[in-house]
Amino acid sequence: MNYFLLTAKQWLKIKTTEIYMLIKLLTISLLFSISGCGFHPHGQDDHNHEKHKIYISTPDPYGPLETAVRKSLRMKNYKIVRDDCDENTLTIRFLDSQMDESVAAVYPNGKEAMNEKIMRVAVKFSLPGHSDKIINISNSTLSTYRMSDKNGAILAINTGDEFYKKALTSKAADDIARELSLYEYKSLNKML
Repeated sequence: MNYFLLTAKQWLKIKTTEIYMLIKLLTISLLFSISGCGFHPHGQDDHNHEKHKIYISTPDPYGPLETAVRKSLRMKNYKIVRDDCDENTLTIRFLDSQMDESVAAVYPNGKEAMNEKIMRVAVKFSLPGHSDKIINISNSTLSTYRMSDKNGAILAINTGDEFYKKALTSKAADDIARELSLYEYKSLNKML
């Protein structure tokens, strides 16, 4: 085919099909490179080992954080037991858990403000025959709340307060489960 005799419309047609094929080739190669490097969806680990039984030691066994940790551990196929009498039981001990909030900024109109919520959790993992590990987790989020209504009456309505607390609790529980999985993997492979 003589490319010098083609019209401009034919040139554009050739160029777009070549670009389309190039994009298609790049997309397929990106897909294969991601799938070949160990990429996996959130919450799935590739540790093919027998998981320990878990005992959770906490002053508030039915609190929101402890419940979220149990849910996250069950999703990772851990078995949670009520007592740690077995010598092969991994213990999670909640040392401290606190939720702080402070005003991060007040908007120029003076009617709305930005609130920062910070959740700090300290957890200790212990497995008989291995060294203990203390994990400190800190997560934060920002939210907006109104300080006054239309008539100028002072309000402190925080929009979505429970939503942000649940999000922070869920994130902390996922972080604890991930750190536990890493601790267990290292302890089984004598890396601790």
